[in-house]
Amino acid sequence: MKQRRNFNKKVVKYGEKWDSQYELKFFEQFILPNVRPYNSSSKLVCHVHEGFILEHKKPCRGLNVPSEKYTPDFVIYNEDMEMVHVYDVKSSINAKHPAKCATDIAKSKFRRFMTRYDIPVEVVVPRTHDFKMAMISFTKKLPITYHKNINYDIGRYVGQ
Repeated sequence: MKQRRNFNKKVVKYGEKWDSQYELKFFEQFILPNVRPYNSSSKLVCHVHEGFILEHKKPCRGLNVPSEKYTPDFVIYNEDMEMVHVYDVKSSINAKHPAKCATDIAKSKFRRFMTRYDIPVEVVVPRTHDFKMAMISFTKKLPITYHKNINYDIGRYVGQ
């Protein structure tokens, strides 16, 4: 069995703890050149590993059901602090079955995040000169797209 060298190796760089080499590569290659403070002319801001509440803690027969949250790898905000991209970095995406890149639990969190915050989760895989992007958890199968930077409008793929 071929060993996956970049998968699940924790790395500390830029004052952040990265979940994998793929995540760090995506940040350095595609996010870093396009966001403040690294690009002073940019109007975009990146938050790394920002947690979002999907379900608050609730009581159940005298006990508590814990809250549940989703933590995307990267959230990109515009100058009005509106989310424009929510990225979850993976090591690969199957062209015929893009939804197989995530576990059922992750897909469930993607769906709940999308319905609560009204923005799709973009599953991305960094490559040498671009990245693959898939939006899963929709009733319609959307095509995998390829991008050279993060300056694109997801409304072009899913509507406004």
